[in-house]
Amino acid sequence: MSEFKTVGERIRAARKTRGLTAQQVADAANIATSTLYAYENGTRTPSTSMIVKLAQVLRVGPERLHGQPYWNGAEAEDGVQAVIPDLRRLMICYDTPDDRDTPPRPLEVLITEMKHVSRMRRDGQYAPMGALLPDLLNELTHVALSSTGHKQEKAFWWLALGYRAANSLAHKLGYHDLSLTAIERVRWAASRSADPYMEFIADYLLLGAMLRQGTWKAATRLMQQLESRIHRLTDGRFDDTSRGLLGSVVLKRAAVEAREGRIDPAMRALEEAEEIAAASRNVDGIYYETSFGPSNIKIHEVYVLRELGDDEGAVQSAAGFEPPRNSPGSADRTTSSTWRPRSWPLVTRPRPSTRCRERDRSPPTTPDSTRQPVTPPLRWCARTATATTASPVSHAGAALSDPPAESRTDTYTTCIVPGATARQSLHHSPSRKETAVPSPSLTAAYRAELEWLASADDHDRVTNWWKNAGVAMLNVGMRWDVVKVGADQGRRAVDALPSGSAMCDPVDGYVYVFVPLNTSATWDVPGTECLDRTCWLWVPSPERASPAGPYWLRLDGLADPAQLRLLLRHGVTHPDDESEQATTAVALTTGG
Repeated sequence: MSEFKTVGERIRAARKTRGLTAQQVADAANIATSTLYAYENGTRTPSTSMIVKLAQVLRVGPERLHGQPYWNGAEAEDGVQAVIPDLRRLMICYDTPDDRDTPPRPLEVLITEMKHVSRMRRDGQYAPMGALLPDLLNELTHVALSSTGHKQEKAFWWLALGYRAANSLAHKLGYHDLSLTAIERVRWAASRSADPYMEFIADYLLLGAMLRQGTWKAATRLMQQLESRIHRLTDGRFDDTSRGLLGSVVLKRAAVEAREGRIDPAMRALEEAEEIAAASRNVDGIYYETSFGPSNIKIHEVYVLRELGDDEGAVQSAAGFEPPRNSPGSADRTTSSTWRPRSWPLVTRPRPSTRCRERDRSPPTTPDSTRQPVTPPLRWCARTATATTASPVSHAGAALSDPPAESRTDTYTTCIVPGATARQSLHHSPSRKETAVPSPSLTAAYRAELEWLASADDHDRVTNWWKNAGVAMLNVGMRWDVVKVGADQGRRAVDALPSGSAMCDPVDGYVYVFVPLNTSATWDVPGTECLDRTCWLWVPSPERASPAGPYWLRLDGLADPAQLRLLLRHGVTHPDDESEQATTAVALTTGG
C-alpha cells in the first residue's frame, strides 16, 4: 500500500483488500459511515487512537495506515534508511558481536561519543545519528562483554542508552519490528547495568510500543506496575529524577484514558502530573533521557483534549504556549550548570466541552468549573532525611537520589584523559544544525587537511563523524601532539606563527595548537600543557571555521614547537604592540 499517498487512501485500500463495506468498518470502529468516508476522502484527519482502532478492524498494523516505513525523496539526500540493515545484524548478534579489525577504544571515549549521540537523538537529528550508531554500539558491546565488575556495569549502562537511540530511530522511520527488538536489547543491557532506574526505562519504552499497537489493557497493567515500582525503589523519598520518571508514566496514563474516552480519569492524571511537577519547582528536565515538566504536561493536555474530541478546547489550551527556548533537548537540567530552564506557572484549565463529555465512558463525577493551581502534596515533596538512609544503588555506586555523573548525556569533553576525569572540561555538544558553512579558503584544501588529521585514527570512523556530527574524537599522540593554552594567549601566539594549525573551543576557553609528534617529551612552558597519546580530543571537521563548538582558527600543517615556545615564553600581550612584535621577531629569527 506504499503507492497510496494519504492515510485516507490507505484506509480505503485496506478496506477493499479485506472485502469490507464502509458500513461494516464504521460499525466495528463505532463511528458514523459519513465519518469513515470523510477519512477516506481526506476531508477529515483521523486521530492517532482512531488510526489504531481502524487498523485493528482492518487487521493490519497501524504503520500500514501511516505509510511506514517511510521512503521518499529525502532518502536520496540523507540515506537514513541505509543504516537499518546494519542495525538489524547488530541486534541479532547482540551477545556474539562480529570481531573487530582493531581493539575497541577506551570506555571513557565511547561514553563521550554516546553523550553526543544522545544529544542528537533529543534534537531529532535522526539521519546523522543513525550513521554513527552501528560502529559505536559494536565497540560498546565488545567492552561490556569483555569487562568485569563496575566497568562492565558502566559499559552496559551506556549500551542500553545506545540501544534506546536505535529504538527511537527505528520507531521514527516506521520499522516497528526493529523498534521492538531494540527495546528488548535495552532490557538486556539494562538488566546488567546494576541500575534499577535504567531497567525502569526499558519497561517504559515497552509501554510506548504497547500504546502504539493499541494494546490498552496490557499497557494499563504495565503502567500500574511501573508506578508501583517507582514507589518501591524510592521508599517514598522522591527526588527530581524519581518524580520525573513517575510523572512521565502518569502522562502516559492520561493519554490512555483520553484514547478510551474517559474524561475524568484523564483530567485527574493531568492534575497528578502537575502536582508532581510542582514538587520539582515547575521546571522542565530530562531524566534518564525522558522529558518531564510543565511544558511536557501542556503538550499532553492539548493531546488529551484533541483525543477527547474537544478541538476547540485543545486550541484554547495551546493558545499563547511557547516551549522554552532552552529546551530539555539542549541539556539536562539536573546536571548542567549552563542551562537555565524557564519556569512555567500552573494555569487554570477549562473542563472539556459538553459535546466532548457525551463520549465519556468513565464513572460520573461532579466536575469542577475550573482547575485551580495545585499545591504539591507531601508525598511528592519527601526527600531523603539522612545520608545513612538505605536506598537503591545505581551502577555508579551512588544512591538513586543522586544520578550517576556519567549519565550526563547533554555534555561532552573537549579533551578527555581516560582514568583522569579531574582534567575534564564539560560543556554542551554543538548541534549539527549549527555546523558552520565551509569557508572558501578551507574548502580548497579540504582533502589534504582531512587526510593528515584523520590519519590519527580510523579514517572511515573519523570522516563518518565529521560528516554527521561535525566533530570527531581523535587520539592525540598518534601522528601529532597538541599544545593546550589559554584562549587569549593562544590566539595571539597563533596570529604570530608563520604556519601551523590551531583550533579553539569558545566554551572551555582554550586554544589547541597542533605540533609534531613527541613534542610533549620536551615541552616545558609554564601555564600550558602538551597533550600526548593518553589524551583524546574532539576535533572539528576541516570546514568548521566558526562556532558553535570547537572550530578551526587556521589549518596549515603542524606548528613549529620552537617558534610556539618562544612566542608563549615572551608573553605576547597585544598583536598591535610594535615594540613587542619587534622583540618577538628577533627571538624567532635568532632562536633566542
